[in-house]
Amino acid sequence: MSRTLTAEPPSSADGFQAAAAPVEVIDQLLAAQLVVAWAGENAAGTRLNWWNTDLVSEDGGRYLFRRLLPQTWEWAVLETAREAARRHELKIHRKHHDQDALVSLFAISFEVDERIADRLKSLKRGDQSPAAALGLPEDVQQDSFDKQRFVSWAETDGRSRFKNEPAGRRLTGALPDLSALAARLVGGLLPLTDVYAMPHYRRQQRASV
Repeated sequence: MSRTLTAEPPSSADGFQAAAAPVEVIDQLLAAQLVVAWAGENAAGTRLNWWNTDLVSEDGGRYLFRRLLPQTWEWAVLETAREAARRHELKIHRKHHDQDALVSLFAISFEVDERIADRLKSLKRGDQSPAAALGLPEDVQQDSFDKQRFVSWAETDGRSRFKNEPAGRRLTGALPDLSALAARLVGGLLPLTDVYAMPHYRRQQRASV
């Protein structure tokens, strides 16, 4: 399991240059979202149980979506799991007094989130599977879940330093460019916890924090 960082123009004043970000960077973010969304499912008690869904499994969403959407079911189950994870994060954001300042895996910025959503729609219309299009770990296509393999994937580019705060794990250091954001946020999931720790940055965060 590996992730490759891709160079990108420096961040703009509001955080990121979403329009100028290479598609490879958008794919990194989307892939990270899909893997975390999959791993965070309850899946009949077999995964991390961060959100109470059972979509990416044979006895759950796969069976249903294969019947309803025979051409795009592989994308549909992951997209639905991603939406469950996004809504879970949104609930955490809404409890924060300055929710617009938070940058997390499923809520980066309006422009970036729109690009990721548009990219997902585009890939669904293609003829590649999620694994082929985004290089997802083989585990995502299987019902088995190996926690240590997920940990190894999450720490591919190292773990992230953080401070525990009411909104979750605030990652220390400056807000990185979009090309490094997926790796830093995913690394912030470690060590794993019983509830979703929501690694995040604050906008305009400086290296001295």
